[in-house]
Amino acid sequence: MIVPAWKDWLQWARTRIVWLEKQKAKEAAAKGKSSDFIAGDNFSIVDIQVYGCLWFFGEAFPFPPQTILQDLQGQLPWMQAWYDRIQSRPAVVAAKAYRDESLAAYEDRKKKGEKAPNAAIP
Repeated sequence: MIVPAWKDWLQWARTRIVWLEKQKAKEAAAKGKSSDFIAGDNFSIVDIQVYGCLWFFGEAFPFPPQTILQDLQGQLPWMQAWYDRIQSRPAVVAAKAYRDESLAAYEDRKKKGEKAPNAAIP
């Protein structure tokens, strides 16, 4: 990312997350409860995209970490509950476990000076 631009993008993202929290509060006030997902009652690509961005830039991207939810802790109850629900989905748990195993294997190969195996070459 363009170095001077990331802070602007981070502020934009924070603003959008706060906006989403307000929309979910309005939805809860109107309907008696808000849906469990961003764009309705079903898990959708919107949830995947928002989760992917928050997770990647908050936990997986090494520099600089962009910890929106942590920075706004306590101010985003619906958003934090949503994030926790997505984090506990079986596919997310499995993907993170696979990533951790893959990174550990990479670090082990790096220490040994080995190249990664290539499944395309017998």
